[in-house]
Amino acid sequence: AGTAAADDPRLNCRLNETAHQPARIVVDGALSLPLSLRFVTQASDGRSYLLTTKKAAVAFPEKRRQLTEAGVTVAEFESADGRFRLPPQALSDAAAAWGFDSVMVEGGCGLISSLAAADAFDAGEIFVAPVVLGDSEAVPLMDGFSPSVIDDGWRLPNAETALYDGQVSYRFQKKVW
Repeated sequence: AGTAAADDPRLNCRLNETAHQPARIVVDGALSLPLSLRFVTQASDGRSYLLTTKKAAVAFPEKRRQLTEAGVTVAEFESADGRFRLPPQALSDAAAAWGFDSVMVEGGCGLISSLAAADAFDAGEIFVAPVVLGDSEAVPLMDGFSPSVIDDGWRLPNAETALYDGQVSYRFQKKVW
């Protein structure tokens, strides 16, 4: 939810404006998203879905009501840590319940790291923009992978690179179809 709140991403296909547009799914275990985000303001098109914790839905019933009134479909799950963190399996469970057989995840360090640690992906694509940001306090791309030698690091299986509008893409997949 932090990345969605900070970036207010469009979460749509911009390669071809007439292309099929994907559903927008946001993981927000604490119901902390501002109602002014495009994810919410464009929800009347029926393509905005939100995963949250049952704990947040009980703690913030007005926020949940406002989201559903705006057109956001909300699914609630038990928290993974007793607070507001969702278990990685919640994303695939909700997507399947909503009739989706694939999900593209655009997220920050917490979400991406939890999915990678749970081995909850079949393929992925990491985009690196030609902009350098950060300092010693910056949030890393991933967390929880601290090997003592590089050979023990997390490897991208069957990786390929591509270039899109100056952004480098690392595409990977478990199986080569």
